[in-house]
Amino acid sequence: MRKLIGKLLLLAAPIAVLAALVVAVDPFNFFGGPSLLSDRLKVRNRFYSGATMPAYNMLAKLVEYRRQPVANIVIGDSRLTRFNARMVEELTGEAFYNFGVPGGNYRSMVDTFWYADGLVPLESVYLQVSFRTYGAGDWDIFSEAKLTANSVWYHLSSRRVLGATFLGLRSLFFERSMRYAYDDHPPGFWEKVLESERAMVRRFRRPVELLKELTKIAEHCRAKGIRLVLIDLPSHLDAQRLVTEAGLEEERERYRQEMMALGTYYDFNRTNRLTVDRNLYVDPLHALPAVPDEVIRQIWRGPLVDGQVYGRTGTTDPTHAAR
Repeated sequence: MRKLIGKLLLLAAPIAVLAALVVAVDPFNFFGGPSLLSDRLKVRNRFYSGATMPAYNMLAKLVEYRRQPVANIVIGDSRLTRFNARMVEELTGEAFYNFGVPGGNYRSMVDTFWYADGLVPLESVYLQVSFRTYGAGDWDIFSEAKLTANSVWYHLSSRRVLGATFLGLRSLFFERSMRYAYDDHPPGFWEKVLESERAMVRRFRRPVELLKELTKIAEHCRAKGIRLVLIDLPSHLDAQRLVTEAGLEEERERYRQEMMALGTYYDFNRTNRLTVDRNLYVDPLHALPAVPDEVIRQIWRGPLVDGQVYGRTGTTDPTHAAR
């Protein structure tokens, strides 16, 4: 019996060591105690690789929001990573949480909405919408993250968490020698993103089931008195032209009408000061902070200069402040 117990302990030892490492590094602040890694490095490491960015960021945000939920949220994709929620808080005097996740899509927006709605009575929800992702597929980046965010045992055994733990240890000692995908923009990057975008636009299919899910959210918000606002962020004209190139202008207009029917809809993705200057962009889709900052000022303070706002009837909404 003693030999058996000894063998079991020997087998369990590596598992215990790995679990201890996960707790000590705590890359997603799941345990909330002292950590070997600074919060700065934890945030930076979520953008280390394009392959892990969606999973790492979604998991981190679900954990963070569960610990301290607030009633006002904005949900979207990687373009929200430069969306300054603190600036919105300063303009409104209300707490906001930014659920912007690289690789985010309409499927993840729907799932995130219901997750947040289950934790706190929501007051306002801002969905960052776009035609490019409207019919581009519904890959799931939410389900695994939710499991990992809600279960200690799943968290300790998750390959994502183990990977982030070892990445954290590496960055602790070798950060200066590491290349982070989010900051790595080699020559030709603009054209590479355009080619990827062109392929996505050409795959467009009307998301019939997704529209039903968005309609359920809109109906739920109206029933609960939750303000629902949809924001189409600016993209450079090079990206916008791909829709015309693919012969999808009618589909884009239909998409806009469908967004108007859901709630208050702000459309900044058109020809304006924020979409013509290449110097304002990292790539055709992702703007530098000055652009989302200007969008925030125009929505929450006014006046509305570079976009159009529509109410549910499709008519121009006379109010500029989305609160």
